Amino acid sequence: MFRLNVPLFSAKNQHEVHEYNKLKEDMEKQGNRINDLPVIRPIIPLQEAISQWAEPEEINDYKLPQHGRTTTIKKTQKFLTFPDYLVVQLKKYTFNADWTPKKIDVSMEVPDTLDLNSLRASGLQPGETLVTDDDEATGQSSSSQSNIHVNEVLLQQLVDMGFSMDGCKRALINTGNNDIEAAMNWVFEHQSDPDFDTPYQAPSKKARVEQTQTPPVDEESIGIIMSMGFSRDHALRALSLMSNNVEAAVDWALNTPEDSSTSNASFE
Repeated sequence: MFRLNVPLFSAKNQHEVHEYNKLKEDMEKQGNRINDLPVIRPIIPLQEAISQWAEPEEINDYKLPQHGRTTTIKKTQKFLTFPDYLVVQLKKYTFNADWTPKKIDVSMEVPDTLDLNSLRASGLQPGETLVTDDDEATGQSSSSQSNIHVNEVLLQQLVDMGFSMDGCKRALINTGNNDIEAAMNWVFEHQSDPDFDTPYQAPSKKARVEQTQTPPVDEESIGIIMSMGFSRDHALRALSLMSNNVEAAVDWALNTPEDSSTSNASFE
């Protein structure tokens, strides 16, 4: 899934949209009906949304694992491989100044052909230094740190249901390795994940520690998501999985059927 933000500032008809919004606002203030007013939506080329996604992002206070010091880096995103079919999802939800959710009403200009060759990853470039993760920096691999054994009996039961071996391993590890029902729910929720069928690698020690240190969920954030029609359990689940990032949690909630995420969820 190729998820893109909507760059409103790149609209081709910004002047017309500005005039339309001004006229609409004046009519509403005067109490006039606006139903018959022709809607003018921002027209945004899809290529502009892709270009924004590909723009380097500056990250301050990034800690270098090898040296322990912080610095400023630029992060870029590229495609290692291209899929046969590219599914694009536009992030059309944003927030007003008072944090109430708002859906962006735009028209996307999609070309007949799309050249993404400039987004193909080309490996380490001259002048760049490969940054290793914490495990490699200390001379330890994640596999040696994470000697996790999967419940073979439950694993076989899941595999017999027709799911992949690696996907079933992920399900068991992520649900405590002792509950077949919880593992099944996890499979149904995550079987469309891009890495579901890829060879399972246990998380590094650092990642496992971070997973257990999720900050408490903010009640205001819960209220924002619930105001969009989701249940409290679904909102809690979304915020918990997205580390309390409201925008990411809304995106997750919109794309995850509520029953599958709350059927086996409990929160404190």
